[in-house]
Amino acid sequence: MKRIVFVACLILIAVLSVASTAQDAIPTPTGEYREDAYIGWPPPIYVVRGETTIYGTANVNNMTGYFLEFRPLNDDGTPAADDEPWFPAVLPVAARVRGDVLGVWDTTTTADGLYELRLTVSTADQVPVTHVVSPLRVENEPPSISELGAAPTGGQAPADSGQQPSQPSVPTPQPAAPTAPPPPPTATQDNRPRVTALVDANVRTGDSTAYPVMGALFNGETAVVLGRSSTGSGWYYIEVPMGGRGFIAPTVVTASGPVEGTPLIDPPPPPATPTPTPIPASANLVLSVSVSPHPLVCNQTANVTITVTNNGTGATTGEAALSVQDILVENGSVQQNAPAPAVPVLQPGQSAGPFVVPITVSTFYSALHRIVVTVDSNGAIPETNENDNTYTTDYVLAQGACP
Repeated sequence: MKRIVFVACLILIAVLSVASTAQDAIPTPTGEYREDAYIGWPPPIYVVRGETTIYGTANVNNMTGYFLEFRPLNDDGTPAADDEPWFPAVLPVAARVRGDVLGVWDTTTTADGLYELRLTVSTADQVPVTHVVSPLRVENEPPSISELGAAPTGGQAPADSGQQPSQPSVPTPQPAAPTAPPPPPTATQDNRPRVTALVDANVRTGDSTAYPVMGALFNGETAVVLGRSSTGSGWYYIEVPMGGRGFIAPTVVTASGPVEGTPLIDPPPPPATPTPTPIPASANLVLSVSVSPHPLVCNQTANVTITVTNNGTGATTGEAALSVQDILVENGSVQQNAPAPAVPVLQPGQSAGPFVVPITVSTFYSALHRIVVTVDSNGAIPETNENDNTYTTDYVLAQGACP
């Protein structure tokens, strides 16, 4: 019985789930999670299909990269055993991500069913940081109307799509032919004002993207207009087809019927946004880097020479971490982490170095590599410009004496 209810709920969620509009900010998950490592989209209990963009943050101190994995859940939706394997969804990436695209998960090669998705951020101290989103339903082949309308009989729960129950005690009964549902009323049928979604769009508790999402309207789906925002924003107050009421932006819908005659609705007070405490930041660290020999030769040591200068108007607040990595450009995997010294406190106009950091790369010759040098790699020093702390240079690793 529990499984019947669980499967029915998932089918209902599949009808309701839609992607965020491009105007929305990337959401953050509910419950316990680290603000420097999380999957923000898709949320739990969501249907994905095809190439699904994963949004979130991977910005942990001393991180060396991150990757995304997935694995199937048990038939009843509970997590798999700890020793069950994970499968790659997104290959390792060395870059930091702050509230942006983590990668694209191609689900077309994955069987339909329930899964959990895990973000793993690798760190220099080899203590990974993880965040799991579960359950997610992969549904590359949406169920037909007859499948959605089928009702199990005799207490037998229907099997998941594409899977058969193991050794059933009784045969699975054939579903009765469903009765086609009547078409939804249109504005011309009852003269009520309506809006039709031009894209998959969010429905919110208030009349701006600052309010949380309470529902959604699919591309081409129609909803009754109950009113308009009294603030003059132009947002419509609608009744979501599957239940609930909220506001939707006029830019993502087209209106029909006597919309202008609907009453003005006062949205709730906007959610409070915390005021960030400003951190004085007058220092600014910049890099001067040379690599010799360049390009690198397989299994031969090269020297990365680094000078760090504070060209800001204030001193740095402490030591700054220095990171030297070799990355395989094809998939973003880190091939070498070369030990590098810390940069001492620098006064305005003061430089440190040159630091000579040896690095030896012995994997994937004849492929495109990238040397990445980063100062203040853990973001511990407040600076006036955080975008000039990285130096990169690309090269094709020569084979040399490597077999």
